[in-house]
Amino acid sequence: RKLHRTLIKNGASDVLFLSREGQFLKEIFDNYQCWAGLKIVNSHYLMTSRRASLLPALATHDKPSYKKLLDQYPSQSIETFLRSLSLDSHSQYLKDSFPEVDFNRVHNDIQDSADFCKITESKIFHDVLRAESLSAKTYFDDYLDGLVGSQSPIHIVDVGWKGSIQDNIQEATKRTVVGYYCGLLPGAKTNVDNLKSGLLFENITNNVFGTPIFNEFRAAFEIFCGASHGSVIRYTDTKPFVVLDNNEVELSIFKDQIRPLQKSILGVIEDLTRLEERYSLPFSDVERYIVSYFTRCVLMPSAQE
Repeated sequence: RKLHRTLIKNGASDVLFLSREGQFLKEIFDNYQCWAGLKIVNSHYLMTSRRASLLPALATHDKPSYKKLLDQYPSQSIETFLRSLSLDSHSQYLKDSFPEVDFNRVHNDIQDSADFCKITESKIFHDVLRAESLSAKTYFDDYLDGLVGSQSPIHIVDVGWKGSIQDNIQEATKRTVVGYYCGLLPGAKTNVDNLKSGLLFENITNNVFGTPIFNEFRAAFEIFCGASHGSVIRYTDTKPFVVLDNNEVELSIFKDQIRPLQKSILGVIEDLTRLEERYSLPFSDVERYIVSYFTRCVLMPSAQE
């Protein structure tokens, strides 16, 4: 409800739900709009990931920075670094160009390693990165325009917690992006063209807004918002415009365990919506019940839970 109200207030006619958690969030949103008889905001599912969105973002920089990626994962090998940029198809070419470098050696802080500097500062690597990032940006732009056209701002929804994919989308498109999240944590970067808000809780300054109990079990959001497909590796120019990393074990767990839970959650949301409408209940009463139930489940779970 809060998401819908905020989108209407902000004049949004379309909203993008980011994969993979956004698949179930979109399903909830679409059904809720129907159950509650609300003005329809057109929803779209954007297949993306931190990995896939990073390469298009790097295309907009003459001197790309990998600091955000490497600060988060400082200990890694050059092979892993190339994979995180979706450049692993060029791994052998780079190995042949730098035979003295051990691409599988794990560096405690790769940014400070001589091998990393030698490769990333070379013309060979720069040419590879430039060609791949420009192609990725073209594919991503075409894919995005096919969903929402060239409109700006772009309104997106994701589960949270710092909005790094949104950062990449804004850098890649140079459009204003407005993000709506279940929650935001310290470290979420914002500016006038990259706006973010937490729907349940927000802690990106020294002040905490919303309901802090929802911050106590964030893993629940990611588990319950599982998706029917794997992570996006990169963008392409042919439908479905993405290459997926499908893990059969993960997909089996989703089908057998997560999806039944999602259906139960949808049923509960529908029941609450019908009750709210039938008895003209203030949403604050429904919200109070949900917060009380979630608090009890987190702090005093039953043996079955």
